[in-house]
Amino acid sequence: MTNRRTTRKRSWWYRVSTGLCAFLFLFLVSCASPFGAGSSAPTGQAATSGGTVVATHTPLPPLKQRQLQLPTVQPGNSCPVTSAKTNVSPDYKAAYGSGPAYVVSGTTNGMSLYSAPPFNGDTNDWGGMRETWEIAHSYTGTVLIRGRQIDGANPVQFNGGVTEVPTNATGTEPMLETLTLKGGQPGQGWSTWVTYTRLKSPGCYAYQVDGTNFSYVVVFAAKAL
Repeated sequence: MTNRRTTRKRSWWYRVSTGLCAFLFLFLVSCASPFGAGSSAPTGQAATSGGTVVATHTPLPPLKQRQLQLPTVQPGNSCPVTSAKTNVSPDYKAAYGSGPAYVVSGTTNGMSLYSAPPFNGDTNDWGGMRETWEIAHSYTGTVLIRGRQIDGANPVQFNGGVTEVPTNATGTEPMLETLTLKGGQPGQGWSTWVTYTRLKSPGCYAYQVDGTNFSYVVVFAAKAL
């Protein structure tokens, strides 16, 4: 009788100790993994064999991370153009924007006249217009300009700026989805950038102008010459 009870006790303890060992092994494995047992690396990341997490995508520059917030206008409605400002830049009588970066389009009524395609000898279906951006001497950082049609679905693209690759004649280089400009050095006066906005059709359009400490929208009506 004694031998049978002893055998049963050993068999019960063997099962319990085996279960505890298995649980302890799984617990240690989960602690060793940077994401827990049964987990994988977060979306957009991958874990290397050394346990280091490496991003699988390149983060956007800070200004491009800002959400594009442009108004919308129902087709056929009037375009709520931005009013021109006078005596902003010492070189131009009128400009658009809240500053310290301003766009000069050559008009004061919110209307921008662009050349229908072909533009400057381009063979694509994009028209274009020359514009000047003035950046006040008080701002030395980066300026990012993006845009689109707000009473339709047409995009806006650009030529010029610090990221342009000058492979073709001025105004016909590879088009850019964003326009990137830089302010000048302290004490060097205003920075002037001659650029080109590329459009496919007339309509109501808007720029979003972002800097390190500002963001604003300029709305303009585009008409083909």
